Parts: sequence; structure tokens; C-alpha cells
Amino acid sequence: MCYYRGHESALGNILRNYTAHHRTHTTMHSTGANKSDRPAKRTLIIGWDAADWMILDPLFERGRMPRLRQLIANGTRADLGTLEPKLSPLLWTSIATGKTADKHGILNFVEPQPDGSGLRVSQSTTRKTKAIWNILSQAGCTTNVIGWYASHPAEPVRGHIISNLLQEGEPKNLDAAWPILPGVVHPEALAASIADSRQGARSFPREQLRKLLPKLDEIGKNDDHGATLQKLMAYAASIEAAAHVAMAAGEWDATMIFFDAIDTVGHHFMQFRPPRMAHVSDREVRLYGDVMDRVYEWHDEALGRLLDRAGPDTTVLLLSDHGFHSGANRPNLKGLPRSGAWNWNRVGTGPMVCSWHRDPVWCRVPCAVRARCSTSHPLRSPCSPFEASAAIKQLVALGYLAALPEDARSRIDLVSRESRFNLAVSLMSRNRYAEAAALFTALVSERPSDVRYGSCLVQCQTAQGAHADALITARDLLARDPSSREFRLMLAHALALTGDLASSLRESGILEKAAVGKPEFALGLAALAMVQGRYDAAAQHAGIAAANDPHNTAGHLALARAELARGRFEEAAGHALDALEIAQAMRSTPSVGAALA
Repeated sequence: MCYYRGHESALGNILRNYTAHHRTHTTMHSTGANKSDRPAKRTLIIGWDAADWMILDPLFERGRMPRLRQLIANGTRADLGTLEPKLSPLLWTSIATGKTADKHGILNFVEPQPDGSGLRVSQSTTRKTKAIWNILSQAGCTTNVIGWYASHPAEPVRGHIISNLLQEGEPKNLDAAWPILPGVVHPEALAASIADSRQGARSFPREQLRKLLPKLDEIGKNDDHGATLQKLMAYAASIEAAAHVAMAAGEWDATMIFFDAIDTVGHHFMQFRPPRMAHVSDREVRLYGDVMDRVYEWHDEALGRLLDRAGPDTTVLLLSDHGFHSGANRPNLKGLPRSGAWNWNRVGTGPMVCSWHRDPVWCRVPCAVRARCSTSHPLRSPCSPFEASAAIKQLVALGYLAALPEDARSRIDLVSRESRFNLAVSLMSRNRYAEAAALFTALVSERPSDVRYGSCLVQCQTAQGAHADALITARDLLARDPSSREFRLMLAHALALTGDLASSLRESGILEKAAVGKPEFALGLAALAMVQGRYDAAAQHAGIAAANDPHNTAGHLALARAELARGRFEEAAGHALDALEIAQAMRSTPSVGAALA
């Protein structure tokens, strides 16, 4: 996910510069020692949802992912900090617009139908700001957009758009017609070619499925993992095929292609990847343990084919919106009800690779293109509420959405609340606490039983210095769920901040006993001990957090703060440097260079 300054994304800056060059033919400079006056002719942007260096780097070290390694060797790599909440439609729309969710207006996977009759997948007509493809089109550039979140219905741009509802409506009978949904393709003249290029899940070649799942023949008839993988990868294959059709349809300046398979497959198969989780059997590890690595390798092969299609003189950006838990901190979802929302998304950063296919150049020109006005999308009639029903069911199955009630009104109310919650989280993450608190307060009044709303309200109240209000809210939350360690932690914080240190210490004593052997609470306990002035205890808890997740900067920073409070300045500097070293580590690529040497 792109790091934001002034609400403008790194991707947006690069493309605005690219657009300016396209219009003005300004001289550009090579990144190498020799200057070049021949710019890259086109830009290829590829999104891999939830791709993570934590998986990519070990694959690199084993000599795998050759096309991505070559791309990095010819360019550069970096970490991209994600945004909150870590929901793909919000994040990928932010990537495309350079705006946060409160500005671009995409707040959920689904949204109510305008006539109130039901729900639909979030639409491009809901977006309130221009996307990169609108800006490029207005600047006279030809752009292809394939599979981007919230891109349906396709917008009338200079180029081609194939929306994220490309795969909808696949018939059960292989011989039955499979018409493409209205609004999926712009221009309409390309619709027949796109429809023919799709890979149906039921016709996905078994030899390709076996390449992803070598133990395919050992899977029992009642095990649906093979069918699930087949469906998700058929969509990925359709996205790639549609990209080839669009790129071959004529000259283009920019192409943007979005693949969601690393994320969607991860929700089903990441639990089987080594190291073995407690609820996973040895048989499941043997059958499915390498599926995720093989899915990554499929993406590398697709990347190679797309680079070959793009040809020379192409600037390439490959990026992710967030990481994905793959190690010891993976959530155990076994037995959880479908009514709950699952979150595999890793707090850490996702990757970005910026490279130049055969002809490396940097664009360094000013640009006055702004994206403040509305999109060029004309108003269209609302889609049928049944058009996106399969897509909505898939989102529920993946755990992105809570199971929807049958009653249409209840469904709309639920999505409305969750969308306002997402907006409030976005505002809170940008320190706009007063606006966020107002939304959380309304949500608490509507659904006091939903502890997420109250938890976030406490955070906002504390950040605003309204400690008495935070204390009232925290007490109410703990009364509703006395077993919750999180709520007791909030209460202990609020008590300390309101001056009742004795009560705060009493609560923290209960917490510390309950948290023995549970390192996931160490960071919270360290922060609480700092507020209480117990700096030795803060250092102890921070040390547990750092040891539990040594690749996370949070534990090291907590140690630095505790040592600073204890007057141990040299030790504090050491822990701060450890955090800095971890943050910078991903920017070096010795294993890539060694593998290519």
C-alpha cells in the first residue's frame, strides 16, 4: 500500500509525472550512470493483493520467483505502509486515487442498492474522486484497467476497462451460454473477446490444478479444498487472459492489472503452511502445505507473460495493499462462527517493486494535474440486486463479511453500520479523533453489544484527553464482558489517566496473572506500565513482545521508551536502532543479487 503525504500516493505521483511527460515530451533522466533521452513508452502496474515479503524473501533464497527477482534486480524494492482499516476495496481505491476512504467514498465490499431493495458489490459510481485512469484519459493517454476493486460498471475512458465482475454468472452446465454482465467491459466492442478469454472454474485444466496441488488425487470426495482452489485460480487466469486481450487491442500508455488470488487463496490455505498450527493435522500439511508458495509461483509465471506482452521500454510497478499472517501469529479460525469477521491481514507492510523492463529510466518532471473534481463516469441505472449475489456470497465465505441476515432491511442496516465503522476507523487512524468519536458514539447507541464500537470509542476519547469519558465507556464494556482482557486493559489505562492509580494497579495485577504465557498481551501491558510509571515492568513486558516477534519494530520501540524513562539512554538508543534496522532491512536485496549472479 502506498505511503501517503498530503493525501497523494506514490503511485499517483509517478503516474502524474508520467502523464506530464506524455503531454510535454520533457527530457527524462536515466537511473544509471549513463543518461538516456529515450523514455519508457508505457507503464505497467500490477497489484498482488496481500503479497508479503515474509513469504517472498524465503522463496527468493530458494531460487524461486525468477521473474520477480529479475524485476527487482533491474529496479528497486520497498515496504509500503498500509492504511486502516485493512480492507481491500478501500485500500486499492486509495492506491488508484491517492485519497483516503473518507474522500474517495468506497467504504466496504458491498453497499446498499440505491432503491433500498438489497445489496450490491461496491460500484465505481460510488467513488467520489478521480482515479488514475480518469486523469490519464483526460490527459490524452490510453489506459487499460483489469479487475480493479470497485471498478464496476466500467467507466468510459480512453482505453479499456474490464471490471471486477468479470467472472460472474458462470453456468453450472459446461455447455450452457455464459454471457458477460452488462457494464463489465468498456468499450462494448471488446466484450465478445473478453467473454471468450475467460477461464471457467469447472473447465479449469486438471493438470494446472495439479501443479498447484500435487496431492490432488489423494483428496477425498467430501473435501472441497480442490474445488475452492480451482475456482479462485480460474478467476486469476481470467484476469490475466483479459489483460492480454486488452493489451493486444491497440497501443497503450498505461495498463493496471489487479490479482486477488494471493489473498483469497490465503484465507483458505495459509493455515496449512508450515510451521504447523495446532489445529492442523499432519495429513493436511502434507496435502496443502505448499499451496501458498505455488500460488505465489503462479503469479510469478503470469508476471513473466505480462512482461513479455508489454515488451521493452516499459516502466513496471508491482505492489501490494497489506501483508498476510504466515508465521506463528496466524489466527486459528477453526470452529469460529461464520457470523464473525476474520482478519488474516498482517499489520506489517506490503511490498512495492518499481522496475524498468529492459530500459531503466526515471521521470523527473513537474505536473499540475489535479484530482479534486468528480469522476467522469455518467450516471447509470442501478444493477440488479441479483447480479452480484454470487460475489457477495464469496465474500462471506472468505470471512470478509459477516453472514448476512435474510431480511433485506437487516442486511442494509448491517452494511450501513459496518461502512460507517470503516469510515470511523479510517478517520481515527489519521488522528481525526473528534469526527471518529462522533461516529463511534452513534454506533454504540445503535448496537451497544458490538464491543468493537466501544473499544474504538475508548481509544478516541483517550486520544482527545477525555479520560473521564473513556473510563465510563471502559467500565461499561467490561461490565458487558467481564472475561475480556482487552477491556480490562482499557479500564486500567483509563483509571491511571484519571488519577486512580491504586485501582489501575489492582486491574493490571489481574491482567498480568491472566497474561502469563500469552505474549500477545505484552505490548499492551508495556504501554499500561508506562502510564502507571512502572518503567521496570514496562521494559520487562516490552522485552517479551520483542522476543515473541523480533521482526516487528513495535516491541523494540516499546523497549526504547521504557529504557529512556529509566534514564538508560545508551540502551534506549540501541533498541531504537534495532527498530530502525528492522524497518530498513527489507530495502536491501542481497539474496536476489546472489541468486542472479
